[in-house]
Amino acid sequence: MFRSTKFWRFSMAPRRNRRVMVVSVYFVIALLPSVQAFTHPTELYRTGSFMFAMILMLVARYVFGAIVPESTFDDRRLEMVNTSGPEIVSVTTPERNRKLKQFPLDPEPDERDIAVRNSIYFRAFRGLAIYSVLIWFATTAFLNPRMPYGIYGMVIIQYAMFPLMVMACTLPQAMILWNEPDLPEEA
Repeated sequence: MFRSTKFWRFSMAPRRNRRVMVVSVYFVIALLPSVQAFTHPTELYRTGSFMFAMILMLVARYVFGAIVPESTFDDRRLEMVNTSGPEIVSVTTPERNRKLKQFPLDPEPDERDIAVRNSIYFRAFRGLAIYSVLIWFATTAFLNPRMPYGIYGMVIIQYAMFPLMVMACTLPQAMILWNEPDLPEEA
């Protein structure tokens, strides 16, 4: 399930350290849009802060991915079915094979890892679906032309959508980091 129990020089074997890392990463990601919301509330998308926050989201995906492999899109077998016959044709190239030798793939997950991953993904995306429905209801309330919100209604919706984008990319890995028990140092 885990690639490594170390991130930089820090041990991620204890659950406490992984939880501190998850909270720290999400705090940093939430800090920038929050500061922007209080200083210049209508200029989230006109300034570079949104792009900077998106870069932070990609950094978070890298940080979580350094410990827990992202397994939504498994890159183990890039194969396609040949339309002229039943045999399978590999789409790997010599260059890709060299890269795979330099950076080997993670080992095949066992049954427990697959069960944990599927359960976490189900819980994470169910939460995202509920949050999306809540945003949908909020959109109908805030973008009602008879309400006196004006431009701020759209800004509120934009700020509500930002956590959805961040969580869609990082929540399953963060939940695995949060929920797994303490690991041995050699995991």
